[in-house]
Amino acid sequence: MFSRLDGTAIFDQFNVLVDEARSSRGTEHAHAVLHTVRGALLRQTGPQEIAYEDLSWAVQNQGYLDDGDATHARVQLALICFDAGLWDEAAQLAEAAASEVLAESEGPLSMVAYGLAALIPAARGQLGAWSRVLDVVANSSIRHGQMGQHGRTAALIWGAFARVDFEDAAALLLKPRREPAFWRDALTSAVLTARAEYYCGRAAAGRAQLAELEGIPGGPPSLRSFAGDYIHGLIKSGLGDPEGIGLLYSALETIGAERAQLRIRAPGPTGSGCPPNYPLGSVMRLRRNWLP
Repeated sequence: MFSRLDGTAIFDQFNVLVDEARSSRGTEHAHAVLHTVRGALLRQTGPQEIAYEDLSWAVQNQGYLDDGDATHARVQLALICFDAGLWDEAAQLAEAAASEVLAESEGPLSMVAYGLAALIPAARGQLGAWSRVLDVVANSSIRHGQMGQHGRTAALIWGAFARVDFEDAAALLLKPRREPAFWRDALTSAVLTARAEYYCGRAAAGRAQLAELEGIPGGPPSLRSFAGDYIHGLIKSGLGDPEGIGLLYSALETIGAERAQLRIRAPGPTGSGCPPNYPLGSVMRLRRNWLP
């Protein structure tokens, strides 16, 4: 049903369902699941602060969730913190998720959690022993399919950028991916692909990503504006067009106008995997480092 609705309609539907579950007795499990699902959807298509609130609530109330749903909420919350530039917090959440699944039966979600735990070390250029974990995840694709490869793929891509290996990053980003779209961040993938191609001397190849943006639904308006100006700016700059600098400055202005949104207070009970006293984050904080 939801695949046929636009982002606003989906959000409205979930608001109704969450309100109904909140006001009814015996629906605590459904209430927690709805927060998890809505938060995961909004992570890709809507306001990040609301996505954070939903997922944080789900993690704090994980006693109402099945083990897999609780891990899923923590994984999605880690991805929000990563995108907001809160890498220490994302690492703690990812490691907590990976620790949780050690006691559970192996499946696609456990592989996602293991791969995600390697994401922050990889992005910092400190993959080290985590490379063996990624090998285990890679070998699991025979048993669990491609869904479990999301965390590993993200770690490899960010690891390539950390090594300044743009050819490897481009190859990974352009490789056909078969995990469900629910896990992907299409806007970020398009921007990173254009960035990798630019530094490989193939700025014109970014036209494919610029066209791809038109077909990507949803996403925070500020991020869509940033992505369009950034990719267009890379293309023009790579082709020697002076307009490219103006577009990149416009992308920078979009970042500067984005206030820190993830104001996080006491996030949960001890052992919840949510470290206390998070700093401020922003959906644009990570993107600031992408500008050439």
